[in-house]
Amino acid sequence: MSDKTPDEVGDIYEEIVLKELLKYNPNAVKNGIIGVGGYREEYAWYDFVDFGGIEVKGDEIADSSNRYGFDKHTNGKESGLLVTKAYWHVLFTLTKYYIIKTDNLKWLCDYNGTFRYYHPIAGKYINVAVLHDENFYNTKSKNIMDFYRIPVPAIEMFSHDSGKIEDFNLNSIL
Repeated sequence: MSDKTPDEVGDIYEEIVLKELLKYNPNAVKNGIIGVGGYREEYAWYDFVDFGGIEVKGDEIADSSNRYGFDKHTNGKESGLLVTKAYWHVLFTLTKYYIIKTDNLKWLCDYNGTFRYYHPIAGKYINVAVLHDENFYNTKSKNIMDFYRIPVPAIEMFSHDSGKIEDFNLNSIL
């Protein structure tokens, strides 16, 4: 997917979520606004009966970097996790999905410590930290952000569900 723009990548993941939501509620809709610097904000999917909202986000480098990126401020304005009204986040990498409560993501972004987990390939326990980058310059969008990179194993620990993209479903939150 690397030949696609961030918005095109997001559209692919949003279609996966909408297709699954429509199985349970034919009134599920997609809402979105134009974001800072020409990039759209992530879309929230609302099912007004069962959900407080679902935010869909994709990170193409999370599999290789083992970290998932979030912003809280872009060009001095609140964005990302600070402005979302979604109760749930569905996070996609190139190979996996994670369903996690937005409040848990906010907590992870604010966490100033390390997580310890067993890395099966290395055959040992590894410590990883949440990285806080204030005034991070995004070369693709030309935006200055307060950017947080959360270790994927920490996201997996706090997720309600995770798995391969081809197995995606919303059973854990329905």
